[in-house]
Amino acid sequence: QQEVELIAPPPIELTIANNEDFLELEFGDSLQLFTTLSNVQGKVNYAWSSLIDTPLCQSCPDPIVHPLTTSFYTLAIEDEMGCTTESRIEVIVNRTFKYYVPNAFSPNGDGRNERLTVYSESGTMIKQFRIFDRWGNLLFENTDFAANDVSAGWDGRFKGELLNDATFTWMAELEYMDGMKKVFTGSTTLFR
Repeated sequence: QQEVELIAPPPIELTIANNEDFLELEFGDSLQLFTTLSNVQGKVNYAWSSLIDTPLCQSCPDPIVHPLTTSFYTLAIEDEMGCTTESRIEVIVNRTFKYYVPNAFSPNGDGRNERLTVYSESGTMIKQFRIFDRWGNLLFENTDFAANDVSAGWDGRFKGELLNDATFTWMAELEYMDGMKKVFTGSTTLFR
């Protein structure tokens, strides 16, 4: 009988995003999770997982992810020799509720700034947009239209009549791509 000494291969080394603890991105953006491997033998099987989001390609070494909320992504790998390792990274989603309603508009027929509407990131819906005069009378209301739709905005009329220069209060309820709803208020001046 001959004694043979078996030498264990070095452990697999796996890094995601240069071994950062976390990555950050803005809401609605995507990013690619780059991985680096060393000490692997032959073909490698990749298995990405996340409790909240699913990578575009779960069996790819460098998937593109589209999280809507902060998420952890875990990668488990196994090489041909059956050696395994696992690593994870947190992707932090910076969430700001972007919107814009101009503080002035001029419905005077010159083709510029003719209507007052709500602007926001693509995919945002305006659940309700209301305009009030200084006494609180409702002058205009529109519901369930896409943000950035100028044709859905207010043309400066009340009961078909063009209103004079004045400052008006508005209220807008927005629904963002992730289903989050927010109400914003402000005022806008009408100039002729």
